[in-house]
Amino acid sequence: MADSGWPEGITLILSLLFTVLLARLGNIGSTLSRATLERLRDENVSRARLLLSMYRPRYVLGQMVTFGQTVAIAAGTFAFVQLLHRLLPDLAWPHARDLLAAICFVFISLILNNTVPCYRREEGSDRPLPRIIALYYPLWLLLLPPTLLLQKVQNLFVSETDSKAIK
Repeated sequence: MADSGWPEGITLILSLLFTVLLARLGNIGSTLSRATLERLRDENVSRARLLLSMYRPRYVLGQMVTFGQTVAIAAGTFAFVQLLHRLLPDLAWPHARDLLAAICFVFISLILNNTVPCYRREEGSDRPLPRIIALYYPLWLLLLPPTLLLQKVQNLFVSETDSKAIK
């Protein structure tokens, strides 16, 4: 089973899936402000409370999406390189094969990220928030601790005024 390439193929597909899901979450997060979500929560709009909980602590959602996509793309790239090692074992330039595989996978990931449809919600709409938000919550819980750790490390190297200017 280890020589079949199935683990690499599954990792490849899962990394692309996570990348697209996180792109959609980032899209929703950049479209809806915290104030809008608080208003929607007060109006009892379905799933607004759940999405609002993802905005705590401040600025974590955007950093979590970036961190998650980086990890997913790195894992997918590694799996793609390993898969090509199994499919094309004897090449004159194996490092060139690995480099081209990494470039191709990152390019495919970027194309998929940019094809995720934009989330739009008209002001005053009574339309509920997307159902897929409930699927993001376990992913958010998984990525929250490393994202908080990255924020702490960032605070060591970036001053408070620089951090506010970036955000």
